[in-house]
Amino acid sequence: MQPKNSIRRKPAFPDGMLIVLGVIILCVIVTWFIPSGQYDRILDASGRQIVDPNSFHYIESEKISLLRIPHFIVEGTIAQAEMIFFLLTIGGCYEIVMHTGVLQAIIARMAKWKVRDMAFILVFTLVFAVIAAPAGGVVSFIGFAPIFVMIARAMGYDALVGVSLVLLGGAVGAAAGPITPFTTGVAQGIAELPLYSGLSYRIICMLVLWIVTALFIARYAKKVRLDPSKSYVYDLEQVQKNQEVEKHYDTDLSAQQIAILVIFILGLCLIIYGSLRLNWGNRVHMQIYLCMSVILAIVGKFNPNETVRVFVRGAKGMLAAALVLGLSRSISMILDEALVLDTVIYGCAAILNGLPTLLRGPAMLIANTVVNVFIISGSGQAAAVMPVFIPVADLVGLTRQTAVLAFNFGDGFSNWILPHSAPLMGFIGATSISYGKWFKYFWKLFLLWNALAMALLFIAQLMNYGPF
Repeated sequence: MQPKNSIRRKPAFPDGMLIVLGVIILCVIVTWFIPSGQYDRILDASGRQIVDPNSFHYIESEKISLLRIPHFIVEGTIAQAEMIFFLLTIGGCYEIVMHTGVLQAIIARMAKWKVRDMAFILVFTLVFAVIAAPAGGVVSFIGFAPIFVMIARAMGYDALVGVSLVLLGGAVGAAAGPITPFTTGVAQGIAELPLYSGLSYRIICMLVLWIVTALFIARYAKKVRLDPSKSYVYDLEQVQKNQEVEKHYDTDLSAQQIAILVIFILGLCLIIYGSLRLNWGNRVHMQIYLCMSVILAIVGKFNPNETVRVFVRGAKGMLAAALVLGLSRSISMILDEALVLDTVIYGCAAILNGLPTLLRGPAMLIANTVVNVFIISGSGQAAAVMPVFIPVADLVGLTRQTAVLAFNFGDGFSNWILPHSAPLMGFIGATSISYGKWFKYFWKLFLLWNALAMALLFIAQLMNYGPF
């Protein structure tokens, strides 16, 4: 018999790295049963490689052995080297800023503000949604996540609220994609639609998703503020509280701290501007973070050894997320080598053909979500699926504009629940939130987003969303 005083512990949610390893093994096994197939690729008028929708054919390929998993993990990690180093530089730069005490002083001052919960959440989720709408991605916002986590904690919330303001706000803008070049722009180009046509309805979709998302965050935030033990990351909050309990931060900023703050804000603004206007990628962002780290250390009067120690300490905090990124890249490499991605796309298109007309918009959303499990990249997914789904839309009575909107939603939502999504792991890694805690918090909103998206697609069908 079990002793009366024994404590039965709940089984722990698997670590994100274990989940990705499980997905890797599952993908290898699945490739044994999905026949290999391929579409022919052709060049369109602009010279971009797209799929010929009428060219699908089955082909012979060798089955992938489980013994090759270590090979894919190594190759995947090498392929993700740029993203991994990107996270390490963000972690190092942010730790240098933290070491100066300037952010802590600002947060201590903000903690004294009397701000309405709903207004605070509405404003900042909208800000990040609007910024992400033309950018199409939120990776460049990762540097903001730890800052907003500190702000949320100062106001009585937890880390999930802080990261949600940045991540989910930006996700809404990117998913609706009003003027996003990498998703909407690419998809409309393949669909031969006028660039950014149908803008007004996509803005309406973004506003609907923004309000629902802000209400979801506010509801959780209010619950945590009234009873901190209701937080999904209560253990993490206790650890952070214990680490901060002996510290006191003066709310008066010195001239040196003001200079550090100005440099840091200008650096982040430069990254956003470069992403929106100059098409800068992660490599340029990394250079800015490295330069900022050196400049901030000089202004903060760190000696060289102290600068290195602090930077490395921050980079270490990103190591777990960086390793998961390496593992996740191996998934797409396995599917590419097994030549099953095109078979999945072909199967989704065949199912769409057999559904009633009014269900085809929502079904196309589901199909794009399925494909996004295998192709995380938005522009990559557009190039792979739109040449197939556009002819399907023509045949089954969907407007091409509705097909583009279904693609936007399918690509934009699932990136924030898949354990092998690089942007997601970057955000939660930067804020020390485990994937299990994030999943427990986010899955209801994920289902709600998809339900709303299906309703919006249904309306798009009824109004013959166009121009065609």
